[in-house]
Amino acid sequence: MGPNDTVLEVNGCFSWGFTSNSKAKKDDKKGKKNAIVEIESPKDDESGKMLSKFITLRNIKISVKKGEFITIIGDVGSGKSSLLQAIIGDLIYIPQTEIDEFGGLDHEGTQEEFDALKNRLVSSEFVCEKKPIKVRGSVGYVEQGSWIQNKTIKDNILFNQPYDQKRYAQAIKTCQLERDLEILPAGDLTEIGEKGINLSGGQKARISLARAVYADTDIIMMDDPISALDANVRKKIFKQVLVGLLKEKTRILVTHAIDFLHLSDKIIVLKEGQIQAFGTFQELQNDTHL
Repeated sequence: MGPNDTVLEVNGCFSWGFTSNSKAKKDDKKGKKNAIVEIESPKDDESGKMLSKFITLRNIKISVKKGEFITIIGDVGSGKSSLLQAIIGDLIYIPQTEIDEFGGLDHEGTQEEFDALKNRLVSSEFVCEKKPIKVRGSVGYVEQGSWIQNKTIKDNILFNQPYDQKRYAQAIKTCQLERDLEILPAGDLTEIGEKGINLSGGQKARISLARAVYADTDIIMMDDPISALDANVRKKIFKQVLVGLLKEKTRILVTHAIDFLHLSDKIIVLKEGQIQAFGTFQELQNDTHL
């Protein structure tokens, strides 16, 4: 691959599923990648709803080149985390052909129409004509809610990969974990409690980030791992990790830290599940999106 090759393309509409209540929707988001089989059609008293009500991301079209640093911003509930989860396959792709067959996003569907759409999507014969997501290279993902195993700090960072002393030391240093390991009783061999109960939010976030750094994947997607960090540590993470150690990697970061947006190559502005703007910091400033 050359330095300007496209490594990620996303094109289409995506949904968490046609759940009939908000609790089920939240459960699906935590569930399996094949959540499509869990789809529920609206109840009789909920028929007549438009398909757009069930679309989480609408008409998403982005292209990312190798080595680019992309930041994603937007209000709470705008679809930032959902976009990352769509890329890793946790959302359901709704092809345009199915939307047209249904009658369009704003068509008031009946129970039968929703059932027919659901049945087509879960059918073993259903094949997408076009791939909505194309990824070239390996992908690392840092979740918003740091996923921590009940193992040692070292085990959480290595994550079953072979130990490489230099790479491990770099991950520890750049993710600002050296001081933490100095004060912990057993250093990086300290056992972490269930769900990281004996760690602070900032420590869990930095361990999750260190895991992604150590994994050395081609593409690293991060769902606001710096929100739990104080301003000084956040600045160091940006300088040493995002535009330092990982500068040759393709980086996609969901963030609320708008003071660092000028460091990114391009910015995606999401609003109500749609891309409101996609461009450089200067372009978005000129268009008053920032």
